[in-house]
Amino acid sequence: MRNLLIILILLSSLLFSQWSEVKFSPFNGKISGFYLTDSLNITAIFSGDSCYVIKSSDRGRNWYVSKNIPKTEILKVEFVDELNIFLLNKQHPLLKTSDGGETWNFVTIPSRYQYAHSFQVFSPDTIYVAAPLNNSPTYKSHMLKSYDGGNNWTAMDTSVTLIYSFKFFSATSGWVFGGYIYRTTNGGTTFTSVPIPVGMQYPESIDILNQNTLVIAGSRYQQIFPGQYYPKPIMSFSSNGGASWLTQDLGFEYISGYALNVRLLNESTAIALLSMPNDKGIIYTTNKGVNWNYGNSAVKDFRYDDIKILDNRIYLAGSGASFLVSGNSSLTQWDVRMDQTFIRLTCAGFLDPGYAIVGDEGGNLHVSTDRGNTWVKKKMPTGKLNKIHIINDSLVYLLDSNKIYRSKDLCNTIEYVTSRPAGVISDIQISGDGSIWVCSGSYIFQTDYSGLSWNTRLTAMGDSFQWIKIFEDGTGYTSNRNLYKTTDHGNTCNMIGAYYFSSLRLFFMTAIMDL
Repeated sequence: MRNLLIILILLSSLLFSQWSEVKFSPFNGKISGFYLTDSLNITAIFSGDSCYVIKSSDRGRNWYVSKNIPKTEILKVEFVDELNIFLLNKQHPLLKTSDGGETWNFVTIPSRYQYAHSFQVFSPDTIYVAAPLNNSPTYKSHMLKSYDGGNNWTAMDTSVTLIYSFKFFSATSGWVFGGYIYRTTNGGTTFTSVPIPVGMQYPESIDILNQNTLVIAGSRYQQIFPGQYYPKPIMSFSSNGGASWLTQDLGFEYISGYALNVRLLNESTAIALLSMPNDKGIIYTTNKGVNWNYGNSAVKDFRYDDIKILDNRIYLAGSGASFLVSGNSSLTQWDVRMDQTFIRLTCAGFLDPGYAIVGDEGGNLHVSTDRGNTWVKKKMPTGKLNKIHIINDSLVYLLDSNKIYRSKDLCNTIEYVTSRPAGVISDIQISGDGSIWVCSGSYIFQTDYSGLSWNTRLTAMGDSFQWIKIFEDGTGYTSNRNLYKTTDHGNTCNMIGAYYFSSLRLFFMTAIMDL
């Protein structure tokens, strides 16, 4: 027998008798669109393994399922209000509800068209769609409009046959993008070609604040490798009604992705969402397009599907069922009110009577104080966690591969303590006097609460030390496959057991139950 696993087993029929799955992310998917009744009450469409209408009455911090949606892969959502909701699914039927999701009905378009690939609504009755024609030798699409909830449709100016996206600002005034820019002021009866801002290749989205202030988000394609191209954002800002444009190619600043859903916050500030499989976050300007910045802090961690503006605050929702709100007129401070992103778990720490902290590969911390019934998500300053050591109901030590952090308020705030003395740290323990003990390669190190200086407590060549356990009375154990014990706070350590046995892990119990 080459390996010895030292373990104490309690044969109790009550222990380990029942197991249940703990869900960190009850909404593991994305928010495809949302509606703000006010800053307090929010209705959203969630799509994942199942689809729901979900609601929040506390500014987006807590959500509950209001209605189920027939299982579908949602591409786009439009709200008239919290009761009248339209959605487009991957199979391209357009659905609508007038009772907040209790019942859903199909919205049909004329049979000469294949499906609606994009749409916009102004009221339960007023719907605009872009749809490709059936049996056309070349790809052609038309703009259609309905003023009776989709029962009857009228084609707009059919001379425009290439439509990628569009945006109407009223039932009469709108813009259409299809490699070119077209504008209508009569509800689409006629479209007028508008010059594309110099330097922009593919316009995608527009927003208009007033007759002078406009912004257009577009893109170009840049070859990365032979046969592989990536979109690069191009942004154009006008302060004189489109007579002239300030265009910035953000691809030269190493920003990738399509810039979509551009919005103006005021005459100087605009924001757009980045959309690419590997690129996410936002880009924004605060000086009329002179400079565009890549969103930092928490806002860069998500890919967004919807954006709203209310009382000079920007609301974002998207992947990971994320819901974020900006500071008042600020795009540098973001409040993450919901984040249900599920990333593979890496480590955990526990403390009676019901405290649990779990770390994942994304550097997130899931904190529960009620035995895992509810969880609050926090974020590491940098890196991802390897070990968690909970001292009491407020003091926690957190370890990534080379840094030690400490929280005095159960991970609401996290402070840096110290870096590794040598090598990668594989385990951490805190003794009764507040000393910090770590395993690092062939060494056991110890430092006081400040972490300013380190003492070498044990050096043993061979496998790296993987775990350590220190008790208040000075007794401690560690292993690099050989098992070592100290009885004097690490001043001396002795190997116990035969050298040809290998210990993998030592488990401790504070009491023995009667069997």
